[in-house]
Amino acid sequence: MKGELSMMELECYAVIRKGNKWSLGKIKGLEFTLHKKIKKLSDVKDVSSYVSLKKYLADNKMDASLEEVILKEIGCDSMYILTSEESYEWDKNWWKEYNSECIKCSKDCKQSYLADIWSCKDYDGE
Repeated sequence: MKGELSMMELECYAVIRKGNKWSLGKIKGLEFTLHKKIKKLSDVKDVSSYVSLKKYLADNKMDASLEEVILKEIGCDSMYILTSEESYEWDKNWWKEYNSECIKCSKDCKQSYLADIWSCKDYDGE
């Protein structure tokens, strides 16, 4: 399938939706690495720089049928991809209050108090 190899090599920042839960993170190949949970798409910094997966595929002249494959492989209902050419760094001060579990941890990733933490492979709190 034309464009399939390109998606396997994809590395970008994205927002995904599973049911009514939104997450911001990074896509590498067909794996999503969570950075933060958010309440809605508009909570993303510079949301206008994101496009739907469908539009991303069309803009990059990729087969539209890849959309279903990608969503299924990542396990989400929809995806929005950051299209900015500039390198993107997470805003460390994005959230003013940290999650109480994250405060116990020495890592710098610190989630919002609004986020529900499902799991954290780097957690080193008590």
